[in-house]
Amino acid sequence: MDLWLAGILEEHVPGGVVGPTFRCILMEQFKRIRAGDRFWFERYTENTSEQIQAIKTRVVLQPL
Repeated sequence: MDLWLAGILEEHVPGGVVGPTFRCILMEQFKRIRAGDRFWFERYTENTSEQIQAIKTRVVLQPL
């Protein structure tokens, strides 16, 4: 069976919009992108712990 078709037909994980297969693929890809990004806010050494905490608490769609 094709991965795309199987992934689309899976039941969604609780609170998600994809099934467990696509969730795993998406999470793994995001981890790899984040680990390879030298400017990721948690790795950037000039950010203070207060700045990092402020970034983590900000909602993505919240205006600046």
